[in-house]
Amino acid sequence: MYFADISNSSSLNIYKGLLDKYLENPSSADIKNLFEGIIKVAHLLSIGAIKENEIDNTIYNLIVEIVDHNKIGNRAYFQNIDPNNIGEAQFKTLSGILSSLASDTVHELV
Repeated sequence: MYFADISNSSSLNIYKGLLDKYLENPSSADIKNLFEGIIKVAHLLSIGAIKENEIDNTIYNLIVEIVDHNKIGNRAYFQNIDPNNIGEAQFKTLSGILSSLASDTVHELV
C-alpha cells in the first residue's frame, strides 16, 4: 500500500475506498491490521510518542496528513484514542476523516 506517485487526494480516496470496502465486508485480517496500524501510528504521533521520521514510509504521507498540526480536531481525536481498543467505530471515524481531507485537498487544487 504505497501511493507515492499519485496525488494526496487520490491517495486519500484509495485508502478511504479500501476502508469502506472493509467496513461493508470485514473479512480481511490484512486490511483490518493495516487500518489498526494506521490509527495506532496516528495516535503515537499525535501524543508525541514518535516523531515523523520514525513513521514507516509506506504510510508516512497518510499519517502526516491526518495528524497535521493545522487539523486540531483530527489531532485531538487521535490523541484520545485507546490504541488497545480499536474497532468499527474508530474505522468509521477514520473513513469520515479521510473523506473530509480528500475533499479539502480537491478544493485546495481548484
